[in-house]
Amino acid sequence: KQVDFDGKFSYSPVAFVEGINNLKVYPNPNNGIFTISVGEDKLDLPARLLNTEGKEVWVGKAEVGKIQTKGLPAGIYFLHTTVAGKTKVTKMVIQ
Repeated sequence: KQVDFDGKFSYSPVAFVEGINNLKVYPNPNNGIFTISVGEDKLDLPARLLNTEGKEVWVGKAEVGKIQTKGLPAGIYFLHTTVAGKTKVTKMVIQ
């Protein structure tokens, strides 16, 4: 938050201090519902889920860290999550 001399204020964009190296996805394996966190924070992060053929089967944002992909068949998937301009790919198992 920046406050000017006249009392007006504005907020700057959110900056991730911890970064992509502290991204965690859990539980894994899961039943199609899992959580993404960066450090202690569960944030609204853009994410894509691809199957083993590279086909995008889900795209959206983790809402306060939670993603629900019910209806996908059991199998191995790859979660692509972007934090501060860097993408991390996490292997996921949906049971």
